[in-house]
Amino acid sequence: MKSMLIGLALATLATATLIANAGSEQAQTPRATDKELALATFAGGCFWCVESGFEDIPGVVDAISGYTGGHLENPTYKKVSRGSTGHIESVQVRYDPATISYEGLLAGFWRMVDPTDAGGQFVDRGEQYSTAIFYHDDQQKLIAEKSKAELMASGRYVKPIVTPIRAAGKFYVAEEYHQDYYMKNPIRYKFYRYGSGRDQYLENTWATDLKVDYRKYTEGQGPTYGKPSDEELSNRLTALQYKVTQKDATERPFDNEYWDEKREGIYKENLHREGYAKYQAMFQENELSSVDP
Repeated sequence: MKSMLIGLALATLATATLIANAGSEQAQTPRATDKELALATFAGGCFWCVESGFEDIPGVVDAISGYTGGHLENPTYKKVSRGSTGHIESVQVRYDPATISYEGLLAGFWRMVDPTDAGGQFVDRGEQYSTAIFYHDDQQKLIAEKSKAELMASGRYVKPIVTPIRAAGKFYVAEEYHQDYYMKNPIRYKFYRYGSGRDQYLENTWATDLKVDYRKYTEGQGPTYGKPSDEELSNRLTALQYKVTQKDATERPFDNEYWDEKREGIYKENLHREGYAKYQAMFQENELSSVDP
């Protein structure tokens, strides 16, 4: 099916140069080299599409196309595509859990596939093109089950979600020409992807929710702040700043470095001057000019 779609598309190729230029501008994911990486495995039909989807997620170091779940040792694409080995086209993801959580990967995965289709994905039919989440430990299993349950309860799909959650088994790396196919053959990839109907389905299903804000799935939700020590604060702040911010003291009215500021800004110097003078007189009259202890 992939070959037929590609052949038809290339026969009508009129804008190849423009598309090729667009394909050469693929964003590169930062690659961690000094941190411990985690492993995740997903199946979502054509592994070209799933691989490109994961490699676009921040925190993913790489995504490898391959085969898993079958009974034949060292399967080949030709054998797997016939549906006789029990393997599923899959993608194994190495990611930095300090940058993206497993929940974040799942959020991206659901937006790559049709989880209600048990017979394949889009134009690719057969079990070898079905969806699956392969967990590598109990924590991944629990997170995947929770994510699936939440998606089922969301009401986004009329039909039931049939994507199974299975224990990860031996993963066989696919042939080299399949790896990073979307970058090596951008024209063929774009025509295949569009012809498969994948993008049209995802846009109709997710609409404005199709794009994931992966910042929500970053460990720690951004940088944390630790309060400096009391000694450091006393050294960095003036005596008055320290008393006001740390000891709940009150700043003396009409006596600070900005009181006689005359440069134009949000407030002009001629605004509220009379009102300030009245309040100053009131404070002085009531002897409220000292700083609280």
